[in-house]
Amino acid sequence: MDDECYGMAMEVLVEAAIRDVFTAAARHCLEQLYSQVMTDAPGRITEALDVLEHDGYLEAHIDGHHIPFRLLKDWWAARFRDHHIPLESRLSEQGRSGSDLMGFRGRNSDPNRGGVR
Repeated sequence: MDDECYGMAMEVLVEAAIRDVFTAAARHCLEQLYSQVMTDAPGRITEALDVLEHDGYLEAHIDGHHIPFRLLKDWWAARFRDHHIPLESRLSEQGRSGSDLMGFRGRNSDPNRGGVR
């Protein structure tokens, strides 16, 4: 997985942990945000989801992707809950302010890259 897909995978995992599910609406928001900085964002998100499913980090369900293991979900949520901005909130805020809102508040963010390190 290259750096761009890695950043998307981090976004997906944090969203799934904090919101309990990575929904189709969240995916659409992620596509909109990443389409500003790369080509084929939808394809790259599909690639990241495929890797996360294959490696056991996510399971696909009717309502979206879930983290199957409570310990893993709790770890991700605890690690990022204080500075994660939900994807739908980021997209709506971007529309109001015109700013680039990829990534996270506070530490671990790189406004030029998106995602978390």
